[in-house]
Amino acid sequence: MSEQPEEQVSRPLANHLAARLRELRARRGFTQDHVAKRLGCHESAVSRWESGSRFPTGEDLVALADLFEDRKSTRLNSSHS
Repeated sequence: MSEQPEEQVSRPLANHLAARLRELRARRGFTQDHVAKRLGCHESAVSRWESGSRFPTGEDLVALADLFEDRKSTRLNSSHS
């Protein structure tokens, strides 16, 4: 699993995803280290996703949605079902 550099991703989208990932992780009581181990990536990758400086790949987004049991998170939208 890898990451897409910030310049390849829309800043508002990256910021929205970052906030959503922090929210979902906090709701589950997971640490960044726990998320990283479950996804098979480094904790620093999770930190960069949550800061909005990097964007997870599509594969990572699906794995995150599975981990958080929240398929809505793959759409990056918490207000619509």
